Amino acid sequence: MTRLLVDTVEKIFPRVVYKFRQYIYINELPPRYKNKSPATFVMKDRPAGFFSIFFQVMGAVDFCRLNHHNLVLDFGAGPYVESSRDKNWWNYYFNVDSFIFNNDMPGQMHQIESVYDQHCFAEYGKNLPNKIAKSIISESGIVPNDHIGRIVSSFVDSRFLNNHIVGIHYRGTDKSSEAVRVPYEYVSNMLSKYRDSYFFVATDEVQFLEFMHERHVGRVLQYDSLRSYNSTPVHLCSSDFDKSKIGEDALVDCLILSRCHILLRTESNLSRASSFFNPQLKVVDITKEYIASC
Repeated sequence: MTRLLVDTVEKIFPRVVYKFRQYIYINELPPRYKNKSPATFVMKDRPAGFFSIFFQVMGAVDFCRLNHHNLVLDFGAGPYVESSRDKNWWNYYFNVDSFIFNNDMPGQMHQIESVYDQHCFAEYGKNLPNKIAKSIISESGIVPNDHIGRIVSSFVDSRFLNNHIVGIHYRGTDKSSEAVRVPYEYVSNMLSKYRDSYFFVATDEVQFLEFMHERHVGRVLQYDSLRSYNSTPVHLCSSDFDKSKIGEDALVDCLILSRCHILLRTESNLSRASSFFNPQLKVVDITKEYIASC
């Protein structure tokens, strides 16, 4: 009931809820983050999913932007580093790894190494209103590099054509430990209203993709992403997969979903981020629909 109330208020007064959430999350951080004098924060990464870290960056960028701090990303660990490439894995996907909001020489420098602090920034970033997030992405340069852009444009141009595309994101593997697992049949039944549509399916679970092909023959599209055959999420199967491609696939799937006409999504950071890149995207939360139907 409380979550429903917050969601309703957010639709009517998005900036009010944004300010409230900003106050809550930032006040959980240690005092050094609240120092009014300009500083440079060096953000470290952590062993987490790609978009959890993406939200971590979004939260830190917005906080530094509003408080006239500078931010540098130093992502040399985590599950995406490839020894043959740049030691800062953020640069595999984005052009900008530093954000200057104060041209004066900062008097302090702080390392953001605490996983707790990083998680606070991630929650802050995750709860940014879509339109504000989009403006932060555009103004701060958190846009995918040309390589990623070409992949997405090539796929959309060659596969979407003039068809009505329903994007479906099904987060499987270990997600059932964090959120309600939605049955495959329930997702399939929701698609009955889209009789003339094609379905772009983004999922980390190969079994769901196989199910969709069997149930909706000839109407399923997918990007050639790495997927898991068991309950282990792909980003934790780094010994089996190309580490940098794991992040690339996640970002490409997210951006293709943002180009669909409508998005049906289960609880997931990846498809949540799709609305950051396209605030006008119509979204149906499958997890909420399923819980309400039970």
